[in-house]
Parts: sequence; structure tokens; C-alpha cells
Amino acid sequence: MRRYVLAALLIAATALAAGGGAAALLQVTSARLTTQTFTDVVGTATLRPNADRDSNIDNDWNDQAGNRCNRNQVQCYLSLRDNDDSTYITTGNNPSNRKAEFELDDAPPDVPGTGSPVVLVKVSFKAKKVGSGARTLTATVELKSGTTTIASASSNNVPASFTTIAGSETSVSLTKTQLNNLYVVVTANTAAGGSGNNQLQVSEVWVDITYLK
Repeated sequence: MRRYVLAALLIAATALAAGGGAAALLQVTSARLTTQTFTDVVGTATLRPNADRDSNIDNDWNDQAGNRCNRNQVQCYLSLRDNDDSTYITTGNNPSNRKAEFELDDAPPDVPGTGSPVVLVKVSFKAKKVGSGARTLTATVELKSGTTTIASASSNNVPASFTTIAGSETSVSLTKTQLNNLYVVVTANTAAGGSGNNQLQVSEVWVDITYLK
């Protein structure tokens, strides 16, 4: 009976790590599953924006009330972490390389403080195009460690209703300190062609992580 349980747990580990990180994940889980359950070994968490990173920089994004981000103590990150499409950040007309940066929640307390326990990350966000024009808008959210992009999600043609845009699960090797210093950069652009005016709205940003305990 015990070997069937272990086999099932290893299958779950394989599925969890599919697309990258399988070797690192399975090497640890196969060594420890004989004495621990799968959830004792592997943890998951969702990190959301918890601060405006580009403080005091005019980034040409507003919150849903029309307040300019990073002016007069406006904290636009609050509009991105509440799982509510009625709160969002929005560009002006026909954005051109408009960027906004946000810090993320710190690591859960059970992420080890030694080694490189974070093995998988995945970026997702919700966005839509508004306005009376016929422009094609693009949106990208990059997950950054220092100046390096380690994962991202993007759309080359953002639809006219809020849609979840998810990137691929990406294999990484991050320490707890590195995890605590990750941030996201939201970028909006207008593709060539079209006419009139459109704006991009982003209502939610999140990063899913998988780590070894």
C-alpha cells in the first residue's frame, strides 16, 4: 500500500513540475517522501503587489478614480491586489511604452532561509481595452530579479473585456532573499494601425510560486 501512495505522490510531483524544474523538484521529493507527505515537502503561494515601486515617478498610469499613480500619496498597487475588476490602473490614450512597477508580497514563513528553495514561478494578470477607437493594444507583465526578467505574461491584442492573461510556468532557482526582492513591471503599448483613442486597464496582477520546504 505504501508504495502506491508514494507512486501517486511522485506522479503529482511530476505534474506540478511539468514545463521546467522537474529534475530539481523530483530529486528532493523522491528522497524525502518516504517519511513525509507531498504537502510537507512542496509549498505553493500567490504573491500580489504590495507597494508602488516607482514612487514619485510620473508613469502616466491612473487608478480607477482618475488619480495619477505616484502623485499625492496615491497607491495604485491597492487596485491590483483585491480581486475586484471595479478597481484597476489605466493608461491615457493610445499608450506608448507606458510602465508601472510594483513590489510583491514577501515569502511565506515556511520558505526556507537557506539554499534556493523556489523552483517554479508563473505570472498572470487581468486586462482589457476600453475607449471608442479601433487601436490594437498590447500588454506585458514582467517578473524581475534585479534587472533580469525571469518570467512574464503578455498579450499582443488585449480584448475589450477583462481577460486573464497567463504566462508559462518557469523553472527558477531563487533564495528567500531573492524572492523577497522580486517586483513586476507592467507595460502598455499601442500597435501600429487603427484609429481613434483607446486605453488599457489592468485590474489584477499575481505571481504563483512553488518552493521546496
